[in-house]
Amino acid sequence: LSQLAERHDVQVGVEFFGHRVGWNTKQPGQLLPQLDYGRKIPVGLQPYEDVEVVLPVGRFDPSWQESVSSLLKTIKPWGESPIYLAIIRAAQLLMKQNDAEARTIVVVTDGVNYQFNPKPDARKELADALAALKGKNIAVHIVGFGIHPDDSATARHEFGTLATQTKGSYVPVSRASELVDSLKKILSVGEFSVTADGGTAHRSSAGSPITLSGPFPSNQSYSAAYGSAQLKFELAGGEALEFN
Repeated sequence: LSQLAERHDVQVGVEFFGHRVGWNTKQPGQLLPQLDYGRKIPVGLQPYEDVEVVLPVGRFDPSWQESVSSLLKTIKPWGESPIYLAIIRAAQLLMKQNDAEARTIVVVTDGVNYQFNPKPDARKELADALAALKGKNIAVHIVGFGIHPDDSATARHEFGTLATQTKGSYVPVSRASELVDSLKKILSVGEFSVTADGGTAHRSSAGSPITLSGPFPSNQSYSAAYGSAQLKFELAGGEALEFN
C-alpha cells in the first residue's frame, strides 16, 4: 500500500472480510463482535456477509494509505471467510471506474471460501464469482498465505480456476517475505518490449520510452508486446509511436 501511494498513477480501493463478527464456539448461536476493531460494527451483521469497503476505489496517496494502515492495526481474523462475496463486490466497485485502463483485484487470504448457513442471496460460490467477472476484463490475483494442508487442494483448484479464467494468478506462500515479494510482483509496473524483425528485443517499464537507433530503411517492421497483447507496426527514421 505504501508503494502504491507513492506512485500517483493508480486508483486503489480496500476491502476487509471476516474481521468483525464471529460465532462463540462455546455457546452455539451466540455472535461475538471483535471489540478491538477501529470502526463501529453494524447491528445484526452476520459472519457470512462480513465484507466491508474500507476505502472506495479512487485517488490514493500517502494520507489515504495512513488512514487504511491505522485501521489495519486493529483487525484480526475473526469470523468466516466470504471471499467470493468480497471479490464480487470488488468487481462491482471497479466497474464504476469507467476511465480505468486496467482493473485488478488482489486477494490476500489464509484459507478458502467459507460461509456457514448463509441466506440464499448472500451465498456466493466459485461459479458466482466467475459469472460476475465474465467479460469484465478484471484480473484476479490471489495470494494464499499459509493455507492449511487440509485446504490446499481446494485452494489450488478453485483459486487456480479463478486465476486462469481472469488471466490472473494464484500464488501459495508460507512466509511473510514471500507474501511481500508476491504482492510486489503483482503490483509492479508492467514491462513492454519492442523487437525489429529478426532483431533483439528492447525492453522498458510501461510509461518509459524506448529509443531505437538507426540506420533505418524507408520503413522498418517491428512488433511490440505487453503481457499477452501484441502489435505489429512500421516506423521510419524520425517517427514515434505511443501505445495506449
